[in-house]
Amino acid sequence: MTTLQTYLLGDILVGGVLTIAFSESLHFIARKRYKAPDTERILWMPALVGALERVIYTLLVHFAIPGAAGFIGSWVVIKAVGGWANFSMDKSQSGRVLFSAGLMGSALSIIIGILTGLVAKGTLHF
Repeated sequence: MTTLQTYLLGDILVGGVLTIAFSESLHFIARKRYKAPDTERILWMPALVGALERVIYTLLVHFAIPGAAGFIGSWVVIKAVGGWANFSMDKSQSGRVLFSAGLMGSALSIIIGILTGLVAKGTLHF
């Protein structure tokens, strides 16, 4: 297994555990503190999207693909628009909290993906 493959595997597994734990914690707080509806969440879908995001971000950074920042920004906007559509129909404080939780989960995926790409490339050392 190459170094990049090792980092991608860690990106998927470790990054997945971190982002799922973070996201679930935020949703738990939203349900308890802000009385957000306890809807049935389909955990595998955001986990799969997050894993793909982190792999894409890592590869974009590792191979220094031109336009990577624009792609990442556009992807976040697309996700935010989808989340905003749900929030704008709800307009409650709990809806705003859940929307923000989604944005924070995306931000964590971006951070993990970019850091993994920089480490795999040898630009960032721990």
